[in-house]
Amino acid sequence: MRLDASAAGAAAGTEYLPLDFTNVTGARCRLAGFPAVSATSSTGHRVGAAAALDRSLAARPLVLGAGQTAHAWLRLADVANLPAALCRPVTAAGLRVLLPGQSGEIFVAHRLLTCARAVPGDDILMIEPFRLGIARRGTAQ
Repeated sequence: MRLDASAAGAAAGTEYLPLDFTNVTGARCRLAGFPAVSATSSTGHRVGAAAALDRSLAARPLVLGAGQTAHAWLRLADVANLPAALCRPVTAAGLRVLLPGQSGEIFVAHRLLTCARAVPGDDILMIEPFRLGIARRGTAQ
């Protein structure tokens, strides 16, 4: 799994970060739904609320053969647009990612500004469902 910063983009106060998942085994694997994602501190503690699931997009099960890749877009709201007293902006050290049906989390180092507290009515992080292939730069697809 990797975060492809070269394919990241931004629009209307939101940063789009693509997470690519490659099947490195010799067997087929199944991905369904959404990865669980949260920001984390340098000591491994979760920072703020976990990513909300974007259920406006259809989540379809995918089967990846050996070496095939799927991706999911993570949207990060610009916390500068939120009241600092509610948000309590903080720089996270990276992301914790958990695949459906797995027990081990993956840490991805990527500094990002997020909220230390959940802000009612605002999803700071939002994850889209898995899609087949590598994320295409500048498309959020």
